[in-house]
Amino acid sequence: MLTPISRTVGATQLVDEFLFSFTHTTEIDWMLPGIAPTGRCVVIPMVGVIKFRGAKLCHEHLYWDQASVLVQIGLLDPKLLCGIGTQAAGRVAAVQHPDGSLEGKHGEVIDLLHGPTYAAPQPGGLRPAA
Repeated sequence: MLTPISRTVGATQLVDEFLFSFTHTTEIDWMLPGIAPTGRCVVIPMVGVIKFRGAKLCHEHLYWDQASVLVQIGLLDPKLLCGIGTQAAGRVAAVQHPDGSLEGKHGEVIDLLHGPTYAAPQPGGLRPAA
């Protein structure tokens, strides 16, 4: 599932920021080549940069945190990283206030260092993990 966050449109380029969520039930060659399905839920922020030449697509580049994906499917120990894993999805979906605090989609305050983490989206969007 794709959850749009922001879109920037220029004369020849489009930049989309979105959350990509899925349950790893099939092999995903472009993201997890050679990795058998784990059945785990994954939520990651992604950015797509799309360039046009006239009416034709020139290129599309997708960017995401691969380490976060590997942590979420259980192939990488999060203790080995300084990243934030699923918390990144919550930060991207949050509203930042002038005092620097973040408010999640459901009104919860997000601690920048410790959470909340987010579970796979349900109908209606992200929900804090239990």
